[in-house]
Amino acid sequence: MQRKRLVAISFRSIAKEYGRAYEMITDTAKASIPSNAFVEQSKHFHSQAGAVRERRLLKFTWLKDPENAAFPGVYAAVDIAAKFENIDRYCGYIVLYQRPSGGNFRVMRVESNFIDNSTAKSIEKTQSKLELDRAWAELSANCPNFPS
Repeated sequence: MQRKRLVAISFRSIAKEYGRAYEMITDTAKASIPSNAFVEQSKHFHSQAGAVRERRLLKFTWLKDPENAAFPGVYAAVDIAAKFENIDRYCGYIVLYQRPSGGNFRVMRVESNFIDNSTAKSIEKTQSKLELDRAWAELSANCPNFPS
């Protein structure tokens, strides 16, 4: 049940509930992006990506009070791979955080790496398929547990 709740929290912005998604971000993360910028970036991504065709949750990693963490508490990292209508190459992760006192998990970090299909076609046409594969290998190296 907890795992399903974490996934629901994490994908609010994907469901275009941008305001609710922003409310679920930690104060530390909010300090790096104001609400209006978050909403605009989210809308831009969704208009660029199109509809979700496939989403795979590759791995859940749970840590309690990790040594190098900014704050004590429980951390959950969710590694993701996806395909959208206009993006065949997408991977990333979401880090969720719960204070030591408990309560709801909040989104601490979101990492997204992708090459949209029009850019992929352009790279393949003007350079080569090998260069496209190299560019994707470089980007997807930032995605833990993404199959290479």
